[in-house]
Amino acid sequence: MAVSGFFGRHNIKSIGVSILIPDEAYAMSEFSLRITIRNNKRHMPAFLIRVRVKGRDALFHYLDPGHESSQTLQVLFEKRGFNKIDSIKVCSVFPFSFFVRCLELKSAEDVLVLPQLVKCSVSQASHHAKRNLEGSHSDSRGNEPGIVSLRPYQSGDPIRHIHWKAAAKADKLLTKEFPSSEAEPVLINFDELQIPDIETRISCAAYTVNKLIKEGRPAGLVIQKRVFKPALGSAHRIKMLRELALYERI
Repeated sequence: MAVSGFFGRHNIKSIGVSILIPDEAYAMSEFSLRITIRNNKRHMPAFLIRVRVKGRDALFHYLDPGHESSQTLQVLFEKRGFNKIDSIKVCSVFPFSFFVRCLELKSAEDVLVLPQLVKCSVSQASHHAKRNLEGSHSDSRGNEPGIVSLRPYQSGDPIRHIHWKAAAKADKLLTKEFPSSEAEPVLINFDELQIPDIETRISCAAYTVNKLIKEGRPAGLVIQKRVFKPALGSAHRIKMLRELALYERI
């Protein structure tokens, strides 16, 4: 019992835990947290370390002194907005499985949870934005108004469509792709959506933003007098989803 107590306590001592939170975590959908533990002891390895976050466990069988190891852990948050990971438990049954010894680490981790995505009609949630009012859009790779994307040059492409600056960086010819008439910008006016339930309205708007931009169609959002002009790109999409996630939660 004495040997078990001594080695058990020292086994979980000086174990550091860090959490990497993904950019996109949606309410009511499981997502992956990356759990990294580090054995800060100088001489003693760590054995059978179990890390518990939000009721889910990650088991690390062995860790050399001064080394670290990572695993992914599937977790779920029910509500949009900022959610706290209140505590992290570090436990082990080492050395003889007589007892489970645990340390509870306080956590200051805040997870921004984006709205739950609820499928709805795009026409129900949006209307066409006028190009001359909302402005043209640009892709982060093209860095010029009106460009949707870049692709490798093909024989027959107009010379004027070659993106010379990007080609110089990539060491190959790249052709600009422009939006078709089907890629007309769309502006979602959140306050005018005919959906009484606020959470359903938020989820519908979030679904529409995701769907449009991932299909290559510029999308914008008007919400509480804030205007996000129609554009493409992941950063623009996340900004609008963040705005929806924090609606009446700040």
